Amino acid sequence: MKRLMTVFLCLLLALLILASCTKPDQLATSGDQDGSGDKPSSDQNKEQPTSDFEPSTGVKPTAAKESPEASMTPDIPENGDYIPDYAYAQTLYQELRANDGVLLARNEYWQPVFSGEGDNVNKMNKAFSGRLAGVSLADFEWLPESYDNREGYTYEEAQSGRVGGYTETWEESWRDNRYISFAAYGDWDGLGAHGGFSMSGLTFDAMTGERLSIADVLSVPVEMITDVLYDEYISYQSGVGDGSNADMARGNAWDGYEEYYIDSVKSQCGADAVFWLASDGVNIFFDQYTFFYAAGASWLVIPYSRFDLIRAPFAKRPS
Repeated sequence: MKRLMTVFLCLLLALLILASCTKPDQLATSGDQDGSGDKPSSDQNKEQPTSDFEPSTGVKPTAAKESPEASMTPDIPENGDYIPDYAYAQTLYQELRANDGVLLARNEYWQPVFSGEGDNVNKMNKAFSGRLAGVSLADFEWLPESYDNREGYTYEEAQSGRVGGYTETWEESWRDNRYISFAAYGDWDGLGAHGGFSMSGLTFDAMTGERLSIADVLSVPVEMITDVLYDEYISYQSGVGDGSNADMARGNAWDGYEEYYIDSVKSQCGADAVFWLASDGVNIFFDQYTFFYAAGASWLVIPYSRFDLIRAPFAKRPS
């Protein structure tokens, strides 16, 4: 009996020695083979450290290319001025001549052309060039026939050197480090008894290139802009000249024109009002035919000190 116990103990000792000599990686391999190795090791449970280098090559990867949209966003300038450089250029020139070569009409368009890249530059340039669609010699196509037939003033005026057509010239009227405004003088002449003129305005947020409307400058709710500007026009015109424009705007006119004049003024007081920014304030333009030709064009100027009407950053206290 003692001999059997001794043999049994020897065999048990041999098994223990054999087990202690087996390598850990051999156990892991055998576990994978029989399905018992699915549990991750303690090293696998640890969060893997991030690296700037590709583990397979040891080379730092190149930075991802910026998307086209991101590259079109203007960088913040060092001097804090978002307005890109520009130069004035003649972007349209058209001529209309009579059969004998006499110049009858000439269309010219002068605009600022912004330099650089980015959506802001493209949008501002497009706002100016887009207006060219409305400039055409077709507006004066009747002049050659009128000239040949000696009709009206056409022949005499053209022979004297007077040239018809349309010229629009833009000039900067105001700026700060982010916003810029331009005003244009448009001169129209059909070689008749008299010519005519118009004014236009374009104001931009140069950081984005977006064109601003009068609603972006005024702090007045959009639905109230027409009535507010109508009242402001009457008040302003009451102190200009003899105040006759204010009287007509109130409806104090010849019989049958009272409502016409009121509607004519209000039609130019809405959210699409023609305006530009200048040193004296927000300028709003009312054309020559607001009342009648001889009355001429008129303006409404709202000073920047009118905090009740003008929103920041345009509202400023007088210095």
